[in-house]
Amino acid sequence: MKKPVLLSVVFALLLSLAFPAHAVTQGSGTLITAGCSLPEILVTVPNSDQIFLNPYQIPIEIDGTMSSQQIVFTPVAMENKSEVPLAVTMTVVGNVNPESTLRLLSYSTREVDTNRKYVFLYCELHAASSMDAVVWDSKYNEDIHAPVLDGREVTRRNVITLSQADQQNHFGVFRLTGDCTPNPTDPWSEDTDTIDVKIAFSFKPLEREIS
Repeated sequence: MKKPVLLSVVFALLLSLAFPAHAVTQGSGTLITAGCSLPEILVTVPNSDQIFLNPYQIPIEIDGTMSSQQIVFTPVAMENKSEVPLAVTMTVVGNVNPESTLRLLSYSTREVDTNRKYVFLYCELHAASSMDAVVWDSKYNEDIHAPVLDGREVTRRNVITLSQADQQNHFGVFRLTGDCTPNPTDPWSEDTDTIDVKIAFSFKPLEREIS
């Protein structure tokens, strides 16, 4: 972004050196206007998806895939179609159904010996060349993963860099994962134990990659 402006300044200096020394005293001069050229930022991001709480770890089929995880979510991807790389910041927030007694935690429910209805949910994001090329982290990392909390936004800045459209790793693949209390005293309910999760992404253009 700075390079066009710097080139214009250098060009102006070269022009002034080319004029005779008396040109300035006679009122002659050259006016150069430095413009600003910005890249077009174009990223496709999925609008919505579904996540399922599966506390009893019963095998269920989602989009043709069987899973017995406590948090079942089919990973989805954004795609950078811009001519420059992008640094990605993500912000997540949850909203628990007011009729539910569940509570969202910022750490694993396996770290708590309790019979209360707890859910640990977080968003994980990786740059990849395709959906199938992602290697998910083996455990939660609070520096790069964003926990979903009730009514409270959590932001992780510059989590990944998406390559420009003509390079590898221009996909950003993300998922929601975590765990929950398997057998709380207050039984799980399909009617009331629901959570709405909003994930927002912001993008900062970086210097273009040269092959």
